[in-house]
Amino acid sequence: MKIRRSDKFKLKKILKKSFDIYGDLIFLLTKEGKFLDFIGNQKYLAAPPEEFLGKTVDEVFPEYLAEKFMRNIKRVFNTKTIQKAEVTLKVQGELKYFEQTYVLYNNETIIVFARDRTDVKHIESQREIQKKNLEKILDTLEDGAYIVEENYDLFYCNPIIERTFGKCANMKCYEYFLDRTSPCPHCYFAKVKSGESVKRTYYNAKNQKIYDILSTPFRDINGNILKLSILRDISEKERAKERIQKSEEKYRSLSKELELIFNNIPDPIYYKDTENNFIKVNDFYAQISGYKKSELENKNAFDIYPNDRAQRYWEYDLEVINNKQPKLDIEEEWETNLGKRWVLCSRIPIIDDEGKVTGILGVAKDITERKLAQQKLKESEELFRRLAEQSILGILIIQDNQIKYLNNTICEISGYSEEEIKNWTFKELQSVIYEEDRSMVFEQLSKKQRGDTDIKTNYKFRLINKDGSIIWVDNYSKPLIYNGKLADFITFIDITESIKVQQELVKLNQLRSELLSRTSHELKTPLTVIKGYTELLKSLERLNLNREALEMVEMINNGVNHLEDLIEKILNASKVKSKKLEIQKELHNLSILIHASFKDLEGLLKLRKHILQTTIEEDLILEFDWNAINQVLRNVISNAIKFTPPNGLIELKAQKSDKEVIISIKDNGIGFEPHEKEFLFSEFGKVERFGKNLDIIPGGSGLGLYISKYIIELHGGKIWMESEGRNKGSTFYFSLPLATS
Repeated sequence: MKIRRSDKFKLKKILKKSFDIYGDLIFLLTKEGKFLDFIGNQKYLAAPPEEFLGKTVDEVFPEYLAEKFMRNIKRVFNTKTIQKAEVTLKVQGELKYFEQTYVLYNNETIIVFARDRTDVKHIESQREIQKKNLEKILDTLEDGAYIVEENYDLFYCNPIIERTFGKCANMKCYEYFLDRTSPCPHCYFAKVKSGESVKRTYYNAKNQKIYDILSTPFRDINGNILKLSILRDISEKERAKERIQKSEEKYRSLSKELELIFNNIPDPIYYKDTENNFIKVNDFYAQISGYKKSELENKNAFDIYPNDRAQRYWEYDLEVINNKQPKLDIEEEWETNLGKRWVLCSRIPIIDDEGKVTGILGVAKDITERKLAQQKLKESEELFRRLAEQSILGILIIQDNQIKYLNNTICEISGYSEEEIKNWTFKELQSVIYEEDRSMVFEQLSKKQRGDTDIKTNYKFRLINKDGSIIWVDNYSKPLIYNGKLADFITFIDITESIKVQQELVKLNQLRSELLSRTSHELKTPLTVIKGYTELLKSLERLNLNREALEMVEMINNGVNHLEDLIEKILNASKVKSKKLEIQKELHNLSILIHASFKDLEGLLKLRKHILQTTIEEDLILEFDWNAINQVLRNVISNAIKFTPPNGLIELKAQKSDKEVIISIKDNGIGFEPHEKEFLFSEFGKVERFGKNLDIIPGGSGLGLYISKYIIELHGGKIWMESEGRNKGSTFYFSLPLATS
């Protein structure tokens, strides 16, 4: 298909205008790749127009270029979309880079715009070279380094930064370091852009570390101001041991921005020539030396320091110069204006391309605080050793299942000598632990040496003395770091005699319980006979006993009843002590039992002329032992009646909550002092009221509340008492769980 003359004229006019504006080379080609026309400056052409117009691309260009042209032409005709490509051509002996744009004109014709990008390519190449050169320098730094462009894009991050924060490609600085979605309100870029260097301290919430950051302006090849920042982790006390390991050539290549960094590194750094002259020192070196930089630089060390000190330092330097090998982390004492300081000094030879030493770089790290700490640690260790040797506690440190330290008390407890114990194998160490305790002891020992958290710090176990006797010890142990590794720090004391006393007490208590139980059973038989005969006497009318005799019989009967109640409590207390008191729980209505209990005590209530108020929910259906809970109710209610002066008020409430019923018995009686509450629910925990002019009914065994507490706890409930003090009454509470459906 041919282009009409009028259309061709219009097209040429438009393309001419594009050339005038952008300076593009413009070609008109057919679908088959034939050159129809050309507009542009012929100086950019690899051949004059007459050599390619009317020809196809494969007739004009080498095969690989012709194929590239035709692929793009076909793609435009097939997809009806604009295509872009880059091509490199030699024009008049010079290599040129062109950016091509392929545009469909009609079904048969295509327009190709070619724009010269040679200068841009050169700039991009130079920028890439500049970046690589800078990266070579910054990659060797032990501190983090990164460069930010004006639009906050991260231009470069050195390996230290990426190891700390991750990969930084295609990220904004505020996204990368702070997880923000917008620039920081306190951003220092404006100050840096104005030519100012900014030093600040920065806390990073992502890794919870603190950094010193020095940001300084840096110009790229286009003249754009970028922000070069050096980031140092100051959250760790230990600094990097080697500060600078660069040759003189690397230092000369550093820009004045890195010079600023050099002056702000918080460790003394100096650079000397081979004649012992200071060429360069940083601010901190001048500060710690007590001189100005101008008084040090370009001066010989012998002209500055006392001769003996200068000679000593010079001998260190000469060894490095002559051997051409660095000396790292040599501990030295420096006399400074800050007093005596201990430093780790590293001296590094600066070697030129010919292998000749041209100078020496010195980097010092102030370790005065560490040195003083080591001295204090040594003093502390000595103090610990003295205390341990004089301690009545046995002290052991076990690491890797080997005894690393023991004091003399261990030898006294075990019967073995220090030499014998220290030479024990693991199997021998196991053999001195009583067999039944061995598994538990070594499980805890292993856990503490591993640093586990689910450990027991205090427990008792048995040792086998050298003479074969069994020794009980009370052990307290915790993991600690010993010589840089986890160990188990153990203290224990011989409690063999104490254990023997406890065992004897257990036996005595058991004998007491058995005696009480046996005696109570023996007493029940005659009491039953006495009670039977008193009841018989009361029932035999034919005896015609007078009133006085009947009262005496009644007194005997009451005494027998009291003794029976006491014996029953002693028997129950004995069962509580031996854990033999049992209950039989069944579903009952607690409301009925509460009313019945008050009914049984109605006579005593009337005798004391008390008023009774009850608030009892009906149908409190629970699982409980009827007789046992009746005993609890009678104990607590009778106490309230007896220890409240006449004409008192007794309030009983039984209320249900979600999971339990709470019964409370409140009185306005004599109450309890704080010290009396402590033993109220203990065995024989009776508060003595006799002889204190209190209008109450004294007496009681001190076993009722003790037994009641045990019964309530057997039911899964609780019992407690509240009182504000003497003559302020008291309230006893107990709870019982509701029946589960």
